[in-house]
Amino acid sequence: MPKVLFISSFHPHAEGNIGAGEAICGHSLESLLSKGYDVDVIVNAPSRQTAKESVVHQCKSYTILDTNIIKAVLSIFYNFFNFSFLAPWFFSRVNFSVVKLMKKKIEQNDYDFIWLDFPSSLGFSCHIKNKKIIYFAHDIVFQRISRSILKRLFTKLVTFTELFLIRKCDEIFFLSTKDMDLVLPLLRINQKTHIVKDINYKVGVVKDSISAEELVKKFDDNRNAVFFGNMSRPENHWSIVFFIIFHFFRIKDKKLHFWIVGLSPKLSLILLSKLCERIHVTGAVDDPEIIFKKSDFCLVPLLFGAGVKIKVLQMLGAGSYVISTPVGAEGIYESSRLIISEVKYISKKIDDFLSFKKIN
Repeated sequence: MPKVLFISSFHPHAEGNIGAGEAICGHSLESLLSKGYDVDVIVNAPSRQTAKESVVHQCKSYTILDTNIIKAVLSIFYNFFNFSFLAPWFFSRVNFSVVKLMKKKIEQNDYDFIWLDFPSSLGFSCHIKNKKIIYFAHDIVFQRISRSILKRLFTKLVTFTELFLIRKCDEIFFLSTKDMDLVLPLLRINQKTHIVKDINYKVGVVKDSISAEELVKKFDDNRNAVFFGNMSRPENHWSIVFFIIFHFFRIKDKKLHFWIVGLSPKLSLILLSKLCERIHVTGAVDDPEIIFKKSDFCLVPLLFGAGVKIKVLQMLGAGSYVISTPVGAEGIYESSRLIISEVKYISKKIDDFLSFKKIN
């Protein structure tokens, strides 16, 4: 029976404080288990999320090591000679304890390959010798950095480090052709690449979530637009703040209510919503698909970020119309329900869509 060591920065199909990445990671693990592989799992995850018991029971072993800010900083110092200071995002989980455990398991087991999931696990590739390494690239970090106003000055350093680490892997899985094409010209000749499709993007149980069924009852007879995402992520928070300040009040239909759904909304966004009764910040919900289906349309006005936006696939999968900026829509298959607009025209695009709905 083939043996695999699966290393992840978050729990596959986690419960608690989670996002779509945990669903992608869960899909990867399930794919290996369904093939009959003997899988040992090492998860170095934050304490705000927990493992899913049904996943744990399927694995040969499932070892959990927690992480925090102090351990993340120590991990970066530990990997100083692997260029960690140029791009710390790839090394925040690669601390001494996890590396020691990983090497011990490799010595004791004749693994067919080592699977690395999430960019923050990519740094482990520096500590793996003479073993096949497979990496799942949830997104391309140097593209995300290049779109950040504050971080774009480090783009060349991050690009160098990310490619240095990726070139240590034997196979790389991507979520889209767009992501693969960003690095493909710079890979080694013998490296294999794959595009992953047909992933079930439904996330696990979110702690302290509210009922989606109860929330949609508040939609009433208004027009309702929905944004969904982890609001602790800067690309989500600042894109929504920018949209509200510079575009929302330019929309002609004053019956349009904007619902911002997702984990950990920041106080500044909550306070902003208090200034307008048509803006609602709800926090996490138990099943966002219900909200997607009941809304008039979903809105993804992202200004920066990288990778395939799982939220867009979830929205389209629910049968919703989605109005998105190019950043939100990149890597997504063409759909008659996906309406792409440059940021500066997005309020007009919303006006046109609402007028079209009235006519039809």
